[in-house]
Formats: sequence, structure tokens, C-alpha cells
Amino acid sequence: MYKFLLRTPLKKIWKRIGLKKRAGVIFPLFSIFSKKSLGIGEIPDLKLAIDWCQRVGMTILQVLPLNDTGFDFSPYNSQSSFALDPIYLSLRDLTEIKTEGLEKELEDLTQKFPVKTRYVNYQIKKEKLKKLWLFFLERTNSSLKFKKFIKRNNYWLEDYSLFKVLKKIRKEKPWEEWEEGLKNRKVKSLLEFRKKYHKQIEFQKWLQWQLFEQLRRIKVYARKKKILLKGDPPLLVSRDSADVWKWRQYFKLNLTAGAPPDLFSIKGQRWGYPPYNWDEIFKDNFIYFRQKLKYVQKFYDLFRIDHLVGLFRIWSIPIETPLEKQGMVGFFDPETEEFWEERGRKILKSIIKSTKILPCAEDLGTVPGFCSRVLEELGIPGLDLQRWKKDWQSFEFLKPEEYRPISVATLSTHDLSNFPTWWEEEAGGIPTKLFKRKCQKKKIDFEKIKEKIFSFKKSRKGRLFWKKGLDKNQFIKILNRSEKEISDLIKICQETYQEKEKFLKMISIPWEKNSKWFEKTEKKLVEKNLETINSSASIFTIILIFDWLFLKNIFKRDPSQFRINKPGTVSKFNWSIKLPISLENLLTHPINNQIREIIQKTKRG
Repeated sequence: MYKFLLRTPLKKIWKRIGLKKRAGVIFPLFSIFSKKSLGIGEIPDLKLAIDWCQRVGMTILQVLPLNDTGFDFSPYNSQSSFALDPIYLSLRDLTEIKTEGLEKELEDLTQKFPVKTRYVNYQIKKEKLKKLWLFFLERTNSSLKFKKFIKRNNYWLEDYSLFKVLKKIRKEKPWEEWEEGLKNRKVKSLLEFRKKYHKQIEFQKWLQWQLFEQLRRIKVYARKKKILLKGDPPLLVSRDSADVWKWRQYFKLNLTAGAPPDLFSIKGQRWGYPPYNWDEIFKDNFIYFRQKLKYVQKFYDLFRIDHLVGLFRIWSIPIETPLEKQGMVGFFDPETEEFWEERGRKILKSIIKSTKILPCAEDLGTVPGFCSRVLEELGIPGLDLQRWKKDWQSFEFLKPEEYRPISVATLSTHDLSNFPTWWEEEAGGIPTKLFKRKCQKKKIDFEKIKEKIFSFKKSRKGRLFWKKGLDKNQFIKILNRSEKEISDLIKICQETYQEKEKFLKMISIPWEKNSKWFEKTEKKLVEKNLETINSSASIFTIILIFDWLFLKNIFKRDPSQFRINKPGTVSKFNWSIKLPISLENLLTHPINNQIREIIQKTKRG
């Protein structure tokens, strides 16, 4: 099934990885913790995660982005495409630093920032940086290894370190608000600043060296255990980043990237990241991306290309557009559709030539058909998300054997609800706001028709659920519009009507005999579904640790409280949820036998 991959441009990488089905897991580092963690999951904790993978028979471990985000803490809003976030440093595992005599200080910090909490307290970053600064001043000498690291990485490290100190001295103000000489990188201004803050700049370099050493040790450990590591370097970077400050010719600063309105996000999305100026990037022989990928491959065996469709065409919003409009006002860049496929193929080919590790694409959303064709041509796996894998003519769920062989199959993502939440709160329904807005545009009186098509006993949490026995003709008659005029509403209805019944049919469960499963996510349903996704044709299955752990009663709260992120919202609950179990306890938990059985049963490794 997979031999065709040896005829693609990535054949050498596929030959090294092997043409076999693999199972994997996504561990957000901020969500996990060990007995040695200080306030948050730390890089050395990944050794325990690797041990867990080996114990249950998985061979891929994926992390979310580890890039430095300053004090924003959204992992995709990075201040650098290269630098890692010092929040993940272990103070107990620093290179060439002796921590004897500091046990009491570290224990005090552990008491102040306990790991057994529902959510991450990100104030730990400031405390860690204070302690690391003292270590740097009191316990370091400029070692040969450190000097080599600086020399090899100077192409990004010097400007990043300068940027970080400038941010601190300017009280975290965006670079666009700095004084002229520093904002526009005037040589004299930068030289004076470097001279005045030399030690602080060296400290930033030292932090990155420590992060480099800790993460490199994880890769060595994973290789010994025969576990592949998959990274998630953000495709786009923050407008207020060292990258944009230094290489602003590579970015379109009059625009911000996002996504147009769809069923998933009714007002679209506005991310705030500037789109790339690809003409300038290619004019410089793709060196910016080549350097980024060169650094990423020091830590990982595979990497995720976030928002693949953005390489073909990206939703671009004029920077002056009011924030409340989100992604409702914008255009695709390039604007001419005939250029999309050509541009995406050119970028992906350049990415392949620039790295020795395997790219895996996130090709979700409204994706033109040629995207999958180009991925297959180049040997790049796409992402098959179970709840969206449907035959869009019959609106039935695709059977697992119908998934793309060259894909990563999964149940949910960091931006979506986990499987039990989708099942209990979303499957078979549509967002109330979306349906109302569409009715308003078509001058349909929602209040008059709502009782005829929706069951308000079932409707909850901002979603409407269809009445039983509703068919296409009835729907058209009730809305009193021509089929052509309401084709989008008909499609939404057909897509979501009896969604649960269709889903149970797909996983071979006779729904008529299991109606009790409709409201609550039974453990047997979770188990059957994990077996189903792992039996798919996809060469990889990589599933969030949360979705795996619903097999047992590890989570004592509502499943919806274990969501990682809600796009379009700013909340302390985004990017901060923790597992309710330590890695040490997870390693000995009875759930491991059940997970291993599923992986063995579906012949993955």
C-alpha cells in the first residue's frame, strides 16, 4: 500500500523511517508533569513520555510548539522561529551548572508553583528567569561548548538575543513602538545598546544553549528507545517577533493572516500574524526557511506543517480592519486562483530540499482538491480528522479503510473539542449563531421556523439539534425558499442530520440497540472508536493523550473542561489545561494494557 512513497521526492526519508503503520501520541509539554517538574512540564519530562510510548507500543511522540512566546503563552504566537521557550527548562538538569546546595530554594519554588493543579500558572516563567539569571551570574564560565553553540547559530541567535533584551528594557512594548534607531535597526543605535547590555544579551544566548542541550538529549534518548519525535514549528510568527524585526522584507506588514468564515468559525479567524512575502523569500534563495528547517531537524525526526493551505493561498485581512470583524473581511493571496497550485507546489518542493526530516501537513478546513494531489505527489502525509472524513455526496462517514494511505489519522486537534465533548455536545447539531446569521442574510424569520426544524429539548450550549424525521424536501418547504437559494443551509442540514446514527454505523455499532450511548460517551464507545481510527488505512495515527485517557475514569470532570484551545477566544483556560495524573503514575496505570492491546490488535507499531 505504501511502496509508492519510494518513488516520491521524500523516498530517502521514507526508506529510513520505514513503510509501516505507526501509532503515536501528542503530549502538550505544558499539560504533563513529573515529580521533578517545577510548575509546568519540562523538557526532561519527555523521557518519561518516551518510556510511556515504548510501554504501550507507540513509536511516535509529538509535541506542540516549544518556541519562545515571551509572556503571551499561545504556542503559535512565537517571538522566534528558532528560539525555544525557557519556561520548559529544568533547573535541575542544566548543562555545566552544579545545583548542590540549592535543593531548598528549588523546593520552595515547587511549593509556590505546585504541578498538581488544573491549569498552568504561567507566572512560573518569571520566577524561573530570575533564578536562571542568578545561575548565569554566579555559576557560569564561558565554556567551549557554549562558544561553539554561539558561533554555529549566530545567524539567528545574535538578533534574537538583542530583541529579547530590548523587549525587557522597553517593558515588553512591541518593536514598532521603539525609538527610531532601534526600531529600524540603525547600526549606531544597536552598537550602543549591545555595549550597554552585553551581559543581558549573553544571558539570552546562554538560555538558548541550555534549551538546545536539554532537547538534544531528549532526541538521543528517543533514538535509543526507537521512538520518533515529531515537532510542531509554527508556520507563521508573531508580528512582534525577532524574525519580523530583523527580516521584515519577508513579511507583508500591511496585512494579517486568518481564515474566512465557515461552519467551524462563523466569523472567521484573525490571527494577527503577518503573511509571508514569498517573492522576497525566493529572491533570497529560500535561505530564511532553510535556516529554520536546519535548526528544527536538530531535535526532531518529523515535523508538522501548520495550515498547509496557507502555502497555496492564505486569507489576508487588511491591518486597518476593525478587530470585531475577525476574518469576515479579507481576500485570498494570491487573488488569482490559477496561481494557487503552482505556488504551493513550489514552496513544498523547496521545503523538502531544505530538510532531512519528514514533513507532515495539517490540511484541514476548506482545502482545494489539488492540495491532496500535491501532497501525494511529493510524499507528504496529510491529516485525516475522523469527524470531518465524510463522503460529501451521501454525507456518510468514510470507513477507516477509505482514509488516505499517506495521512496521519486522528480524533481531534488542539483547536477542537476532544472526542467525548464532540459526541455529547456537538455531533448532530449546528452552531445557533451560524444558522441565525444565515437566516438573517436570506431574510428568513428564524423565530417562525425554529420550532418546526429543531428540537429544543436537545438543543444546548449554543447548538441547535434537528428534529427526528426531517428530510430535505420538508426542510425546503419549511424555509419557503428555492433549493438553489438555500443550498448552503441544505448542505449544513444534510451534513449534520442524524450524525450520531451515521457515526455508529461507521464504527459498526447497531445504534438502534445502543441508544443509551447517544447522550453520554460510554467507555466501550471510546474503546471501539480508538480501535476504528487505528485500523484506518493511514500510515500514521497520532492522537492527543487526552483522547487516549478517556478509556478509563482518569478524568473526574466534564470532558469539555479538557479542551486545549478555543480559537477566537482569549482566556486563561486556553493553552493551560493539565493532565490530572503524573507521568510516573501514568507509567504504571492499568490503562496501558488496554492501549497496548488496541495498538497490537490494529497491527500498528
